[in-house]
Amino acid sequence: VDTARGLLLLATERRDALADISGTGDGVGSLVCVLGGSGGVGASTLASGLAFVAARASHRTMLIDADARSGGLDLLLGAERTAGWRWPRLATARGHLGDLTNQLPSVEGVDLLSMARAESTPGWELQAEQLKSVLLSAMRSHEITVVDLPRTLGAAREPLRRAKLAVLVVRDDVRGVAAGREVV
Repeated sequence: VDTARGLLLLATERRDALADISGTGDGVGSLVCVLGGSGGVGASTLASGLAFVAARASHRTMLIDADARSGGLDLLLGAERTAGWRWPRLATARGHLGDLTNQLPSVEGVDLLSMARAESTPGWELQAEQLKSVLLSAMRSHEITVVDLPRTLGAAREPLRRAKLAVLVVRDDVRGVAAGREVV
């Protein structure tokens, strides 16, 4: 079974699929988490695709790159030269941040918070407190927030706890499933 294809078919065949995960209308948007069972399985691509589908369905959408070793979702989306804040600008974020929309790069209606390559302090790791502050801000200002999570749990616990939907992408072989089980 091609898990990624199944999810894409769901998004195209059921026009109301996003209504199932969109915000409740009470000022708190929904959180969707995507993580890979191993590297190179397409989790970042799926997270980006879900964010674009949500934006095209007129949902205010944010895509957050929470994997410090991902190379940056801005590269994946061709937005590496687009002006706006990356994670190093929010490395000390705490508490209420407000709406980050006008500070972040926007790609086809998706507000993007990406890792940065040259700007990061060597050894910097995304901490749970910074991610929580950004998530709460995003969920107040956006109907759908999609987070591309790292495979290590550290800072990923908070988004997974708050997620309305969490998707684990694995390779369709024995090692891929075994790696996915380890992540779970």
